[in-house]
Amino acid sequence: MANDNEILRELTERVNGITSPDVVTVELEGNIAIISGTVRSLAKKNEIVMTAAYVAGVEGIDNRLVVHAPEYIL
Repeated sequence: MANDNEILRELTERVNGITSPDVVTVELEGNIAIISGTVRSLAKKNEIVMTAAYVAGVEGIDNRLVVHAPEYIL
């Protein structure tokens, strides 16, 4: 079984592959992934959460992502 550092490293790599690390942060508390930050669409939010859910060792997601659509959409 992977230790917390290995789980966090894989989790961070996968999330950073989807979005910039300065937009979304990833933490691990026990086996719960805490994902926070701002994304531009609900689709991106869902993609990040689903990606995190499939990391071995992650047993739950604390989704703190906020969707902030560009002004021209509103």
